Amino acid sequence: RRQDRRRGTNSSPTPLVIRGSMAKLEVHYSSEPRLKEKVFHLSQNDIVFGRDPTCDVTLSWDGVSRKHFSIRGQRCDGTGIPTEWRLVDEASSSNNGIFVNSVRVREAVLKDGDMIGLGKGRDVSFGSRISSRNLEYVFCMRTKAYRAPNQNHLQTDLASKGAHRQLRGPSRHPLHGHIVAGELKEKKEIRIEGPEGLTYPPCNARVYPQSWWKASAVDSAPTPCELQLEYVYGIRSFDTRDIIHYLDNNHIVYPAASLVVIYDIAHHTQQFFAEHDDDVVSIAVHPSKNFIASGQIASMKRRTSDGRPCAAVLVWNASTLKRNNRPVEEGGWRSRGVLGRDLQHRIHSLDFDRSGRHLVVFGGKSDASALIVVYEWETGRTMWQLTAGTNLVTSVKHNPVIPTQFVQCGDRGVRYWDYVTAASNPEAAAKTASYLKLTRKPCQGNCVTFTEDGQAAI
Repeated sequence: RRQDRRRGTNSSPTPLVIRGSMAKLEVHYSSEPRLKEKVFHLSQNDIVFGRDPTCDVTLSWDGVSRKHFSIRGQRCDGTGIPTEWRLVDEASSSNNGIFVNSVRVREAVLKDGDMIGLGKGRDVSFGSRISSRNLEYVFCMRTKAYRAPNQNHLQTDLASKGAHRQLRGPSRHPLHGHIVAGELKEKKEIRIEGPEGLTYPPCNARVYPQSWWKASAVDSAPTPCELQLEYVYGIRSFDTRDIIHYLDNNHIVYPAASLVVIYDIAHHTQQFFAEHDDDVVSIAVHPSKNFIASGQIASMKRRTSDGRPCAAVLVWNASTLKRNNRPVEEGGWRSRGVLGRDLQHRIHSLDFDRSGRHLVVFGGKSDASALIVVYEWETGRTMWQLTAGTNLVTSVKHNPVIPTQFVQCGDRGVRYWDYVTAASNPEAAAKTASYLKLTRKPCQGNCVTFTEDGQAAI
């Protein structure tokens, strides 16, 4: 400006461009293809995410509330730019919740690198963690200031035009040092304004391509191959009982996450049944050893008749690892191998009767109580159902001597049930079922089996 006054001109200097937001939200995972690898610049003080079309960011997954959560800018500086960002759950009492670094929160102050998740969290309490496989969206918060494209170009332009020499006199450097310095600084700015790089959570460091690498159409094309599951290490046992069964002397079956694994002991190989869409928590083997029933926890992809998430029991062939989906006229099952759609929490325990026609299912209802349902599993017909009298059933077994009798083992003791009484009068069966307390004080029984003469071992 002093220079302009000396010249008598009214020209103004080149403006310094500053972005209005120093924060952005990167989409690291999304069940919606349109959102993948998208970046949201937080240019507003309040940005709302939800299913409602009026929201700033619209999410179409059916588990999202109309206004699910918001990110609010706080502590604005003199320029009006927020210096702190706070995440707020807008419908914490009725939705699937919001998670920061896998922990459910009502609200939280976001830091650079925080991972914001949204998914199947209805059963996750505040302060508890959610499994990453249950997340439908994952956003990464970036709050560190990043250089704007035109920042500091004023100084570069002045140096390249020799403004320093005009203000302070001619340079005594034979190569006109001010011009050379301006060119070097411009090269430095170009190097700083290079690609932002990629991040791979949970690490916050950025990964950059090699300086000699140039992208081409071949590099972005998908590879002509796909990964195949070869081996699974581990078993879900922290909240399950009676889940390991022998098919024969050389094969055992057990659950791992949403898979059911058949392990070949002699060859140390595995086969997988992968038609479940959530964690498998119970297993039963048919007396013929040809069929397996596996129960899972409630899933958003399976719905009851009134649209609520529900659990499911899948019955499948142990040799082909498939359900019988053929039409009934061609020898298929009328049930198509899917049972338990009315159970809204999880399948606690399963067992086939000695004839192999009936399948007993203990499942959780929406009020956390357990329900007994007996199916003709090939037709899908419900024989009878009644309340189990407890909210946790760890094991159920049929008596080999009395085929119509089975035993329920749970957190309050053991109960004996009879098919004939339950089928004719379920309410009377619930009142007259034999009840055995293991000790004077209620304690949990984890598993039950029978001896050859029909005595129960708990």
